[in-house]
Amino acid sequence: MFGLFKQMRGQSHRRQYPRRSQDVCVCEINGQPYPVVNWSLGGILLQVDERLFSLEQDLYFTLKFKVGMHILDITHKASVIRKTTGHIALKFHTLPSLRRKQLQSVIRLDHGGDFSTI
Repeated sequence: MFGLFKQMRGQSHRRQYPRRSQDVCVCEINGQPYPVVNWSLGGILLQVDERLFSLEQDLYFTLKFKVGMHILDITHKASVIRKTTGHIALKFHTLPSLRRKQLQSVIRLDHGGDFSTI
């Protein structure tokens, strides 16, 4: 019992990576852009009609980040792991080192602004 309490007390969250919601980005799937609610090195939460996707569906996507005056495109593969009203959660397939470095560069860079102004 004490081991369980210690484990629960020590956990700030159950996520492996912290979520980011302050970045200016969209996620494009099959040519259609969807707003990104938040993302991490483990996956993405999208605002989308959840009926368009099925659980465990594998799909290719492109994350588009506004970084200064440029757009950084990161294409990868993910699986739909959760569907709720108006949202789906995608879990990235294993990230190759190049994709991981690209995502980590977004975390390090200070950027902002309205995506639609580009």
